[in-house]
Amino acid sequence: MFATNAVKHFKWEPRGTRRLHKKPNRREITACRPWLEEELRVVGPRVVVVLGATAGAALVGPGYRVKDHLEPFDLEVGSWAGVAVATVHPSAVLRAPSPDARKELRADLIAALSRARDLAVA
Repeated sequence: MFATNAVKHFKWEPRGTRRLHKKPNRREITACRPWLEEELRVVGPRVVVVLGATAGAALVGPGYRVKDHLEPFDLEVGSWAGVAVATVHPSAVLRAPSPDARKELRADLIAALSRARDLAVA
């Protein structure tokens, strides 16, 4: 397993004693693309798991929506081509507004990760 961030920048804003992550803009996503392409070329993963909208936008494009990619899909990034599985970012599970919503998002995340594992070992 190899984990990386599609966008290498970390922007934040203070909220009391906490630092809350700020979504990267298109320029920052585009600036990080060469590093992401090279990581995929060197590592050569069998499956890429896209965690959340920011990673999806970096890999698929600005019109990416997690809900549109719930099944495995073909993906080309630079010289790498393979299959991807998308799901919500794990932090979305933690921030869900209710216990029922957290339970549903957690189940979706686990299902996507299981699907990716099955594809990787097939």
